[in-house]
Amino acid sequence: MGQRVELPRHLIPGDELGEPAAQVDLLILIGPSGAGKSSVARELHRRGVIEICPTWTTRPRRPDELGTCLEHRFVSERDFDRLNAAGFFAACGTQPGLPYRYGLPEPRRRPMRGLPTVILRAARVADVAAGRTALVYQIAVSPDRLVNRLAIRGTERRELRSRLAAADHELADGARVSARRFCANHAVTACADAVASALAFDQIHYHPGGTG
Repeated sequence: MGQRVELPRHLIPGDELGEPAAQVDLLILIGPSGAGKSSVARELHRRGVIEICPTWTTRPRRPDELGTCLEHRFVSERDFDRLNAAGFFAACGTQPGLPYRYGLPEPRRRPMRGLPTVILRAARVADVAAGRTALVYQIAVSPDRLVNRLAIRGTERRELRSRLAAADHELADGARVSARRFCANHAVTACADAVASALAFDQIHYHPGGTG
């Protein structure tokens, strides 16, 4: 099960304020590359709990992304520049130490099949959550499993070093902005169960406010 961490001020439990909870309109999943964010998101999307809002990226497809990819749209550098210049992206960023760029359009608001969900780096949460009632969940994994997962992907050595170096920073940054943390060391379905249960509770009880 996920472990609770200190809540950011935009996710104070509503019953502590004596006010009704507002409707959550966005879930943001954060965590290091290889932690399992995409796998958990795909499982929740399959169940109809969430609907993934994809990011656009200039990185090459991985072997498991040769078919339909729910969480990414792959574009050339030229197309990315064209979309960015047209104001298509609400937020853009890069992976430290790597040449790839990522862009996220403004996530659609409800009604959708499930809760609109984006997969981000922790540093981009404030950009995307602005003006939204957003829940932020961190997906984490032990260091040994992180290394194994990145190796299984066939990640090149230089890229592997960059992603591992960024993992500790991503976890620390994520702990400051996430409402809950979930361990994805084991079965994807078990982590998805935990996230789904937390969502069922948080969408009812959490209020987008704070005390001062």
